[in-house]
Amino acid sequence: MALEDHEQTRRHFDVVAEGLRSEIQQVAEGVAARDEKLECFRDELKAFRAETASGFAAVGREFTTIRSEAKAFRDETTREFAAVRSEAKAFRDETTREFAAVRSEARAFRDEAARDFAAVRTEMADGFAAVRGDSKAFRMEAAHSVADVDRRLKAVESR
Repeated sequence: MALEDHEQTRRHFDVVAEGLRSEIQQVAEGVAARDEKLECFRDELKAFRAETASGFAAVGREFTTIRSEAKAFRDETTREFAAVRSEAKAFRDETTREFAAVRSEARAFRDEAARDFAAVRTEMADGFAAVRGDSKAFRMEAAHSVADVDRRLKAVESR
């Protein structure tokens, strides 16, 4: 009977081993599927990072453009003021009789220019603040998205 018990035990272990092989195969297929999903998430994250970098580069280029335009405006205004001062001096040198009137006009012009410059500075400050706000919001959104992807990856990895 020992031989018969031995054969029965062997058949039992063969059946158990076959079941284990099947379960191990299912686990391996599940791991492969998870690896594929994880790779897709990684690809999406890489694409998102590239897109974010591109967005920041565009914002940087826009800042450069705005700074260049502001400098050109300042330079042009400086030249215009220099020309106005030169003309005012020549006019003052020519006519002493109208000197007081020219001085009054120059003061009015400076006050108007100061108001205009103040308005332009305010517009520029508001524009920069809006761009900074947009940039900050974009960075925060990107950080939340990255955190969400990281959380998803951790969830996938923990399964």
